[in-house]
Amino acid sequence: MKAPPEVESVGTVVPSPDGKALLLPRDHGGDTEDADTRVQPLLDASEATEKAHEGTRIDQVGTGSTAKGPGETLGEDFERAEPISLPLTLLVVFGAVIAAGVPVLLAMSWVGAAIGSSSLALHGLPSTWS
Repeated sequence: MKAPPEVESVGTVVPSPDGKALLLPRDHGGDTEDADTRVQPLLDASEATEKAHEGTRIDQVGTGSTAKGPGETLGEDFERAEPISLPLTLLVVFGAVIAAGVPVLLAMSWVGAAIGSSSLALHGLPSTWS
């Protein structure tokens, strides 16, 4: 097997005990942060090999290979969740503000009622303070 330019080194093939699988260690080199973008040519080569050899299955494991699939899936999931989560979040936040404001409004109405009823009572009583 010839290593593509994206691969820094290829190790020795290790067969499984039953002989039905092989492990081929390879090293991309470089930074692991962008390994998912550098692994695409290898994924394409694996897919082409699977198509050329019916019944062959090639799986890749490593920082780039395992980060690529979930990273793309998470991005799609977030895009679908945004239109739902934003209105729900606003509803919960403003619902909490309204719920917190109800006791304040009740307290203010009771204070207003107390002032109004005491003014009414004092208005009807004769003034003895003069």
